Amino acid sequence: MDYARHYQLLIEKARKRGGVDGHKETHHVVPKSLGGPDDGDNLVELTAREHLIAHLLLWKANPGDFAMTHAAMLMSNRFTVNGRKRSLSICR
Repeated sequence: MDYARHYQLLIEKARKRGGVDGHKETHHVVPKSLGGPDDGDNLVELTAREHLIAHLLLWKANPGDFAMTHAAMLMSNRFTVNGRKRSLSICR
C-alpha cells in the first residue's frame, strides 16, 4: 500500500473542504520532526479521526522513524468514539 499517497489524498481532501464544523485539530502537513514550519501553508484543520489516520499513515510511510512512531502511538492511545476507545484496526 502506498501510505504516502493516501496521506496526500487525506490532506488534499481536508484542504478542499476548508474548515471543520465542531471539534477540529490543527495538523502539520510536513511534521515538525521532519523540518516542517509552523506557517499557514503547512497547517491543515482535521477532524480527530482524520488526525489519527494522518499520523498512522505518516508512521507507516516512514518506517523506523522514532518521531513518527512516537506520535502515532500517542495519538492512538487517546482516540475515542462516543466515549469508547478504538483500536488501530481502523486503518487496516
